[in-house]
Amino acid sequence: MNSDNLSKDGKRLYVEKIQRGTVIDHIKEGFAFSVLKILGLEGKDGSLITVGINVKSNSSQSGKKDIVKVENIMLDQKQIHQIAIISPKCKVSFIEDYKVVKKFVVKIPDIIQGIIKCPNEKCITNVEREPVITKFRVISDDPLKIACTYCERIVYQDEILRTSF
Repeated sequence: MNSDNLSKDGKRLYVEKIQRGTVIDHIKEGFAFSVLKILGLEGKDGSLITVGINVKSNSSQSGKKDIVKVENIMLDQKQIHQIAIISPKCKVSFIEDYKVVKKFVVKIPDIIQGIIKCPNEKCITNVEREPVITKFRVISDDPLKIACTYCERIVYQDEILRTSF
């Protein structure tokens, strides 16, 4: 390990800054890999991806958080909504020239459209010959509870993570 990356007390490792890209911070602990999965990020394109899991955090109730830094990728609105489903209230920062140019807390939209799959196999959105885009109404965001607009199936966060991503 390079000593240039260690703090003066030798106990803290510094992570390389990214010139351009996205930092997703305050992800619920243990969910960083879920975020990478829904964004389809595997690192095979050569971009730097830094993942911190169960990092010490003074601002979370558990005292831990996850963090993901992705070089050369700026998230779009759909990706931000996907992240909100996994970890509502996490923070996203867009980086340009090594500086934060935009920072915000993600929020679950009132209507989730075309992002997740309805787990009801008989829902019209799961019939191949029917080109119907999924649409869910958010009933509660903490804990996440949504209802399919078409079949009215109630879906919770754990089921969304198992069936949609």
